[in-house]
Amino acid sequence: MKNLLTILVVTAIIISASSCKKTSSSNGTISQWNYNGTNYQGSTTTFATSSSTNIIEANDVKDTVTNFVLVSFGSKPVNNEKFSVIGQGGSIDSTSCGIIAGSIDSTQVPNLLAQSAGSTTDSVTVTIVNGKYHVSFANVTMLEYKSLFTGISGTLIQQ
Repeated sequence: MKNLLTILVVTAIIISASSCKKTSSSNGTISQWNYNGTNYQGSTTTFATSSSTNIIEANDVKDTVTNFVLVSFGSKPVNNEKFSVIGQGGSIDSTSCGIIAGSIDSTQVPNLLAQSAGSTTDSVTVTIVNGKYHVSFANVTMLEYKSLFTGISGTLIQQ
């Protein structure tokens, strides 16, 4: 069973391992997302896959803080695939995904800001353009600390 908190730890490892800063992807567009009324632009956007985890992650690096959004899939997405969004404690499988928003400061300790709440209407769409993943979502309900709900929207484009 994959739990979103475990994915956060994996995210911290991926962010720490990312030492190359890019400003745009190969097709001239960058990842962008809006979380809780704040706009972010991806300095880097990566797709990582293993036998049990498939993650697209975008990082917005400003000064000593890295803000990130992460979408985790149970299987490697294919072109024009749509996924339902699960909530805390849910199991990610071949038809679902989870979203996490957070930050990491100079101490390298991840701070979970929110995770997907699992609304039945929330979805993520994956397309592949020139071999690169494009992951889109709009108004996904997010569960913040202290049970406050807010939304996240964006397009993450693999570099």
